[in-house]
Amino acid sequence: MRIEYFAKFREAMGRSAEDVALPTAVGSAGMLVEWLRERDEAGHATFDDSVLIAVDDVMAQADTSLDGATSVALFPPMTGG
Repeated sequence: MRIEYFAKFREAMGRSAEDVALPTAVGSAGMLVEWLRERDEAGHATFDDSVLIAVDDVMAQADTSLDGATSVALFPPMTGG
């Protein structure tokens, strides 16, 4: 699966994207974020409950299934004006 990081997540993770083989236990978008938190120190310091997630270019919720998905984009909440 391709994981893309945007804005402050890109800076914190030190890369804009990566290809990963997810553990079989990671079945939803929320589980992916939790796995990234637990995977390493950068993820632990970076991700919290305010992460916005898109699965295959469609905005998703924590319970959105990753079954068959090829990409996930993670970005912080944004404000406009």
